[in-house]
Amino acid sequence: MEWFISLWTLGIISFYTGEATQEKIFLLSFQIFHLLKHPPHNKSLYTSPFCPPCRCLEDRVTIDCSNSSLTSIPNYPAQSSDDDYEDEGGGSLIESLILPSNKITHVDLEFLRHYPKLTSLILRSNAIRSLSKSSTDYQPFFGLIHVDLSNNHLHVLHSYVFSGFPSLKTLNLSSNVIHTDHFFDSSPNLSEIDLSKNKLSRLNDGTFGLLRHLSLLDLSHNSLMKIEDNVLVGMNITHLDLGHNSLRKVPTLALRKLTSIKTLLLDGNLFSVLESGSISNVRAEFLSLSHNPHLIRLDNSAIDNCHTLETLTVNNNPNLIYVHPRVVKRAPVLAAMDLSFNGLYSLESQIIKEIPSLKALSLAGNNFKCHCSLKWIGKLTQSSSTSNLRLLTPNSVVCKMDDHSSPLPLNVDSTGMNEECQPYILPLFLDNSTELMGKNASWMCKALGSSKMDLTWKLPSLHKERRVVGNGECLERVCVENNVLKIAYLHIKDAGRYTCVARNKYGQDQRGVQLNVRSENIQIFPVTVASRFVTLSWNTSTHLSTGRGYILQVKREEHADSNKDSRFPRNSPIVKQYEDIDVGLKMNSYTVNGLDPGQTYRFLLCLRKGEYVLTISSAVLKTKNPGYEVELGIETDYVSLLSVCIALSGLVASCISMILFRWVRYHRGHKDLDTISTREMITSPSDHSSITGIHYTLGDESRLMDNEVTSPVEDMRETRT
Repeated sequence: MEWFISLWTLGIISFYTGEATQEKIFLLSFQIFHLLKHPPHNKSLYTSPFCPPCRCLEDRVTIDCSNSSLTSIPNYPAQSSDDDYEDEGGGSLIESLILPSNKITHVDLEFLRHYPKLTSLILRSNAIRSLSKSSTDYQPFFGLIHVDLSNNHLHVLHSYVFSGFPSLKTLNLSSNVIHTDHFFDSSPNLSEIDLSKNKLSRLNDGTFGLLRHLSLLDLSHNSLMKIEDNVLVGMNITHLDLGHNSLRKVPTLALRKLTSIKTLLLDGNLFSVLESGSISNVRAEFLSLSHNPHLIRLDNSAIDNCHTLETLTVNNNPNLIYVHPRVVKRAPVLAAMDLSFNGLYSLESQIIKEIPSLKALSLAGNNFKCHCSLKWIGKLTQSSSTSNLRLLTPNSVVCKMDDHSSPLPLNVDSTGMNEECQPYILPLFLDNSTELMGKNASWMCKALGSSKMDLTWKLPSLHKERRVVGNGECLERVCVENNVLKIAYLHIKDAGRYTCVARNKYGQDQRGVQLNVRSENIQIFPVTVASRFVTLSWNTSTHLSTGRGYILQVKREEHADSNKDSRFPRNSPIVKQYEDIDVGLKMNSYTVNGLDPGQTYRFLLCLRKGEYVLTISSAVLKTKNPGYEVELGIETDYVSLLSVCIALSGLVASCISMILFRWVRYHRGHKDLDTISTREMITSPSDHSSITGIHYTLGDESRLMDNEVTSPVEDMRETRT
């Protein structure tokens, strides 16, 4: 009964004196924990109207201070004065400290010395902005195993903060605003790191350098754009989540250096096309490429040489419209593939021939076109199918005859009776495409219907000499390779309609794209036009890349043309050409000299791209006639010019004369001073007199000899009477 009275008394005193501070509340909580751990009569949890917000759990050595409005972590004294605990410390009993949903803003890890047996620290959902370690004692703290700092306001983690925790295994830093990676090499036993929902944009080499026991690494929902090649070298990871970041390319080199990995998630990134070798030599068992909103195509050998891959998930990519039949190569144990809920119009049967180990396939929720090329899928939907490949949810696999028809179950009836039929060109490109001048453009044409197909590209009417380009052929900057039309360094004249035509013995199909080339809106304009020279300038543009590499060409026009900025200038001979013109955001002007009077010239600002020279802008100007000054009333006044010349000549002559005169005078003065300074001074004796009777007389001039100087007394002797 004494323990109840003492506890009740302490609660009453704290209540009426207003001294129930957070530290006393924590102390009272620990006393409750003490009494509950060793109750005098039973082991039931004690409750009271005066119980503080912290709870002491009986089954575990745990203090739970959730939602207690704490602003700091209470430091309970390491030793207790209780007689029942003379061999046990107060804080030394605690193994788990749970402090979520409080108002803590700063944590100094120095407080851990009050909890030598602490193994778990939960500080999630606080307002923590900074972590520090003020102690100069760097002795390791071996007890701490689990740390949860999620859902706080941490910006930066310094490398020394988690130093000295060699036993730390799990670290949860999710839902913060961390923008720089932290080096975790001081905690080599870390097995789980959660850095999801932060602001990381880059992972540098050495971030996880010594973590050989790491099994879970969650980097999802960040802003990662770059992962350096040696970040993951030598690691054995069970679960790696790189989803929902800003990766535009798969970090293949970094993933290759993983010793092994079970689950690799690349969902929700900015991939547009997975090109050949995008994921190669990666030792993953489960790979996911789902929820990528910009992914439109998986090319040949995009996933290659993945010998441990068992499950491939590529679902919920709304713009994924084409998967190459040989997208997966050398994956001998791949058993399940999920291609559901994408934008696929068709899927070639060769894909299952390239993956003989495939046992399960999911194709629900796509935009399949009812066509004979999908008959192999229709056969899989039949219950009588003898194939080892099982189609998951076959009733959810549907197709449409056209964009306006209702979906039909994809079966043998909806795909027709024949294995081959009229060609069908997949809608792999839009009807209109607008590109910037100087860039490259490409469109893939894929036709289904038969194994033998003649596929060509029809060019716009501008190419009069040849309008059809087949596979493996080129026409200037236009080439077709693997049925992909490529146009290098687009120009205004490339605008027009490009049409893909597919033919077989059953008929033909065609699909076109209207190309619009957007000009850089650069206009050349004259600053000065004379008979022998022209000064040009042009407006600035952010589309122009700064630096050199631009060319200014001058061509003579045989016939004057009123069109000063023609899209297709005549192929006239080049009169002058200036290389490496400095073009950028700063407006410049250039003067072209040596032109003939009264002639018409075309001035072209060009950009060199490889072996091609692309015209950005042009202007046609005519130089002035030889006597245009007279026509404008501008005549040369030779009398005035002569008068000015004479006046200037006189002024120059006067200046020279004055300089010579002063020079001669200066040197003569110096010569006289030198003569005086070489004479000897001869002093003659004089009569002494009193102050009242000083006599001065002039000395006899005969006493002066050559080169002698008389004394002032002798020269000025005077007799005062």
